[in-house]
Amino acid sequence: MVYEMKMPPIGGETIISATIGQWLKGEGDEVTEGEPILVAESAKLVDEIGAPVSGRLVKLLCEPGDEVAIGQAIAILDVGDAVIEEDGKASPQAEIKSSYATRGRVAASPIARRLAAEHKIDLAGITGSGPKNRITEEDVRKVIEARGKECKPKVECASCGADKMASEILPLTPMRQTIAERMSLSNREAVHVTVTSRVILDSLLDLKDRLNAEMKAANSDLKIGLTDFFVKATALTLKDHPRFNASLCPEGIKMHPQIDMGVAMALEEGLITVVVKGCENRSVFEIAKDMAALKTKVRESCYEMEDITGSTFTISNLGMYGVSSFTPIINPGEAAILGFGCSTETVLREDNERGFAVKRVMNLSLSFDHRVTDGAPAAKFLRSLSAYLENPYSLLVSS
Repeated sequence: MVYEMKMPPIGGETIISATIGQWLKGEGDEVTEGEPILVAESAKLVDEIGAPVSGRLVKLLCEPGDEVAIGQAIAILDVGDAVIEEDGKASPQAEIKSSYATRGRVAASPIARRLAAEHKIDLAGITGSGPKNRITEEDVRKVIEARGKECKPKVECASCGADKMASEILPLTPMRQTIAERMSLSNREAVHVTVTSRVILDSLLDLKDRLNAEMKAANSDLKIGLTDFFVKATALTLKDHPRFNASLCPEGIKMHPQIDMGVAMALEEGLITVVVKGCENRSVFEIAKDMAALKTKVRESCYEMEDITGSTFTISNLGMYGVSSFTPIINPGEAAILGFGCSTETVLREDNERGFAVKRVMNLSLSFDHRVTDGAPAAKFLRSLSAYLENPYSLLVSS
């Protein structure tokens, strides 16, 4: 009997194709049901694909780098003594069955998988140095260096007029392609306007440090970061200004009853947005726990589609990179996005003996879709947000 192994859905119902990353087994190899035989990548996930049945892998129908549709045949397995023709078709006498491959999680970062596929390295022979022995980019690069190969082979582009020895073309990964498509879509359709303001963070920073010190003294593993406070403050502001928790649709402006906060998170190979669901009804401590769990899932490449989809508003914090301000791009399907910069010591006029005070000040950048709302409501949004951030104890009692 012959089985046609089909590409399974990777990353949810909206994903229509995936890219072959690396074959872990070759033609002629015996495999058992569920055994990983392929690494594939969609726009959102990198997964190991397991054999649908036990048998012999007799024909690979796709090469690494090929993009194939979900449900397309990618390999042929024999569980008997079927004869396979040169074109990959079974002999007329062979009984043919089709089956989707199974999915398994990858104990390696996506970029480690990609590097291994590029250099034909079997990840099974690498001991990972990451959490739970997860293989990292550095682990793969060490193997590459030991082989005496370059880490990033150059890809020649016949249509480029530049010197091929001085130029390097990096192929777009599925994630990078998705980012490019979504950001281009947003830039084409949404009417972006960005308004900025400043907020004094001294009280919030003091509260954060005090709470973390108290939890450490109580032997708690929980640690609250500024982003956790930003999520809560933004959620409360959205309750006060619901027009920003909305989407433009053909029928009009869709007002979302629940606030599902997207938080942009940088990865080695791109950008992903994790989602804290119903955060308007969650405490700062609950948000901190949710964020810690999401970060762990992303770091270990074990997140699900529900963890990264469904946001109704997004925030992006580049303060940890020393960025003072920036213009964030609205995610398609949302009405606005909020950017947080770094805090800097700033001299401000104050009614005291010296006539001034040094404060920690941060820039806020709100990009909104002018088709959905206007500049005056955006200014009021930032004013409300600043009030929550400058009076942070309100974030502990509000819900």
